[in-house]
Amino acid sequence: MQRFKEHGKFEIKRGDQLLFLDATGPFNGELITMLMEGLQEHVDALSPLPWAEVAIMREESAYTPEALVLLTQSIAKRIEQNLRAIAIQFDNPTSRQLTEYQLTTVFSQFKQLSFAFFDSNEDAKDWCLQQLAHSGN
Repeated sequence: MQRFKEHGKFEIKRGDQLLFLDATGPFNGELITMLMEGLQEHVDALSPLPWAEVAIMREESAYTPEALVLLTQSIAKRIEQNLRAIAIQFDNPTSRQLTEYQLTTVFSQFKQLSFAFFDSNEDAKDWCLQQLAHSGN
């Protein structure tokens, strides 16, 4: 397979039971591979307990087909490591409908994962905390 330069950028932070991802697309497979590597340390630290993710999607946030396959694999692995919920917050998106469709298609494959889309970071964070509280933690 031909290797391309990654498209997009991301920043990862974490708090108690929450992982924060700030991402600007568009996203290709190379960027998702870098993201998976970058997430591992944070996921390992969170995974003894159920945890949730708040992702801010900025600007052009669509995924290539290869990126969606890798994202699906990444979500499956995170679920195995106690991920319970993902809240997506859009910040000035140029392709929100497409991105919501792509992410809904990926997330819907996992019955044990709750997900929702938001316009406010506070609403996204509060929703994740509510999901964790309902999961017994």
